[in-house]
Amino acid sequence: MIGGVLRVAEVVSITNGTLLNTPSITAFAGITLELDSLKHGWLFIARNHADIESALAKGAYGVISKSPVEIKESEIAYIEVRDIEDAIARLIRYKILFFSTSVIALNLAQLLIAKEIITDASIFVGDCKNTLLESFNQEIRVIFTNSDEILTLSFHSLQALKPLDMPFSLITYTLFDMRLSYNSRAYFLHLPYFFINDLSSLVCICEQEHVLFDFTRFHRIQLLRPIFIDEFSHICEYGQSQQVLITQQDCVLFASFVRYFLEYAKWGKLVCMLPKSHKLETLDSIKDLEILFYEQTNDILDCVMETNFNFMLIFGIDDSRLYTLLQNHGAKNQPSLFDNL
Repeated sequence: MIGGVLRVAEVVSITNGTLLNTPSITAFAGITLELDSLKHGWLFIARNHADIESALAKGAYGVISKSPVEIKESEIAYIEVRDIEDAIARLIRYKILFFSTSVIALNLAQLLIAKEIITDASIFVGDCKNTLLESFNQEIRVIFTNSDEILTLSFHSLQALKPLDMPFSLITYTLFDMRLSYNSRAYFLHLPYFFINDLSSLVCICEQEHVLFDFTRFHRIQLLRPIFIDEFSHICEYGQSQQVLITQQDCVLFASFVRYFLEYAKWGKLVCMLPKSHKLETLDSIKDLEILFYEQTNDILDCVMETNFNFMLIFGIDDSRLYTLLQNHGAKNQPSLFDNL
């Protein structure tokens, strides 16, 4: 392998495959599993046998398939493997070794923050094995992932651990925001203080691995994301009300969020809402916690409208579904020019 180019013989050996013909081409300029990403001179990994003809029409120099194929173009490399997923894993492992790529294990919050701030083109941030393989068409120095599937492909991985000292200075913080100073510059992030340790760990590992990042790119992550509503349960602008809804579908994170509000928002009334059929044992140790139950998702809005609260944590639903409920409710209750006629 020279640079990002893989020789045909290397691919056959790496994937433990069988070359079905003697092609005139000797190497591939890239690899992909997606027809939309396929470029002239690349190797196409065919999960779907029916895609092979289209791949050849787009200029593929080779095809990996699980079952034998009809050889229509003898100059193209046809490689048969026993297991497509195993072939993908073998190619990724080979690329990790070839580029001496560092693999960093993150938790979900760290991964989401990394996706927001990392700007380095030689870094892979994600949890999709297929996307990682295609990313290796160029040199990848570091992989940031929370995927056990990807982590098992590396021979050694590091963890982003909480540092003894924060790599930045925390200026101020609220429940949902923080202001910090890094390298003599101040930044305001819509990131709850709950994630301060995750942010510290990520910044430290970026410094250690010389990974470029930019706090100004940070927008928000889909964890502990507040939805502000007014007295009529209509969505309002960020920070413009005293009522906040938060969704979560992971029971461990949900319990952690509950404890976060109990510790840092003692001034406000906290209410939890759970599916009636679901019991969260992680909440059993929390005393005097007000818990409501809903049978169907559509019941959530009624509970929201009938309950007095400052913070309501809703388990078993995501933001998009809750937004739909709130927006439909808002649409039905918008006044009409003809209401009083």
